[in-house]
Amino acid sequence: MTKERANHKTADEKEIIQWHPAFYCAIQLEFREDAEYLEFSEEFNLTEKPLAIDMVIVKKKDGVQVKNCLGHIFKRHNIIEYKSPDDHLDIDVFYKTIAYACLYKALPKHVDEISAEELTITIVRDTCPVKLLRKLEKSGFKVEKKQAGIYYISRNLFDTQIIVADQLAEDEQVWLRSLTKRLTPAQYKNVVKQSEQLAEWERQLAEAVIQVMTKANVE
Repeated sequence: MTKERANHKTADEKEIIQWHPAFYCAIQLEFREDAEYLEFSEEFNLTEKPLAIDMVIVKKKDGVQVKNCLGHIFKRHNIIEYKSPDDHLDIDVFYKTIAYACLYKALPKHVDEISAEELTITIVRDTCPVKLLRKLEKSGFKVEKKQAGIYYISRNLFDTQIIVADQLAEDEQVWLRSLTKRLTPAQYKNVVKQSEQLAEWERQLAEAVIQVMTKANVE
């Protein structure tokens, strides 16, 4: 295959594979045990012109600890930024996400209606952004590996975590780990098996995830 044809194929894949809708479904599946306490908003618009956060999760009840380790950092308002396997995650994306969180905080009509102490940032990516983590440490942020696949970033305006999907526990965060182009046959079979055990409304979410992971792992 020539370089030109390879590049054309990559461009086609980016058009065909709809990662973000599958991510919304995967996140809801990961937090299904806490669904009654959480409110999920896709592409939360920050301004009248297109400027949107990938996802906002609002905890509807204070004092509730989210069971899934992905949400242990969660407070009242939680900004979620998802970078697909086709996207880059660098220092500018990191600061852009902080800017989104600042706009979200400033949106309500009353001053300090959303407290900075009640807002968190979560950035999700398939593979580890090694260069970004090094850059953050050099820039004065503290990077702490809380557990496999979860990195807490402190000394920021808001409590922040970076989730690396392919480092997460394979038997726990099945849905996020499936959003990759490097899925093994065993992982694929496990996802399908897990989907068969879900309730009807959950299976609809799982189907969207399975469609995307199938397209991304045809070979």
